[in-house]
Amino acid sequence: GGTLQSYAPVPPGTGPYIYLNGTSMAAPFVSGAAAVLRHYLRQVMNVSDPSAALLKALLCASAALEPSVMSAAVEPRVGYPDFDQGLGLVSLASILPHQDAQGLRLSFVDVANGSADALQSRVPPGSPRRAKRLYTVTVAANGSLLRVVLVWTDAPGRYVQNTLQLDVRGPNVHLIGNHERTYKQDPLFQDMGLPGVPFDRKNNVQVVNLANAAAGDYTINVLADNTPDPNHFQGY
Repeated sequence: GGTLQSYAPVPPGTGPYIYLNGTSMAAPFVSGAAAVLRHYLRQVMNVSDPSAALLKALLCASAALEPSVMSAAVEPRVGYPDFDQGLGLVSLASILPHQDAQGLRLSFVDVANGSADALQSRVPPGSPRRAKRLYTVTVAANGSLLRVVLVWTDAPGRYVQNTLQLDVRGPNVHLIGNHERTYKQDPLFQDMGLPGVPFDRKNNVQVVNLANAAAGDYTINVLADNTPDPNHFQGY
């Protein structure tokens, strides 16, 4: 009996639902997904206290983006994520293994600030910490979807306080985090032949998408470019 108009055409058989846009609709949907995800991590993956950074990373990894008419009309070269949909529609079925998703695998590392694996730039002599970590994953079949997401909890401030770099390399590919973010991107961002390739210093979420990954081994490098206050750097 509601009188609201649907934001977009509703498919037949949807039931008493309509499409609306805005954070009023997105917030409860994502909050519910976060609760389910945390329960899964605790009960199935035996992660007793998953961090906020891990939950955010997995939610971002589950999101899929549809072509955005609104963003394309404003700025055709925005790239991914876009201004209209961000990282896209969250769907836990895209990351949590289930009977209808053959070959789907979920791997993660949840590093707390006090962990021996925590990163710190310009590590002083004698410190057990390191400035970078290397992880490896194997893609079993050609044409697979590989998505790598790096998230860290940053200290409060006007800008990103700690900057990390995500670097993914595999068979005939070398990509930097947020490589699909083309809006106002540094022209040298994609030039892997240069030392010190520019990377995203404005976001604490970095994503590498490979829609048709070749079979083989991939290395995931996480580098602490700058951690001015490591005591308030809450892990990744």
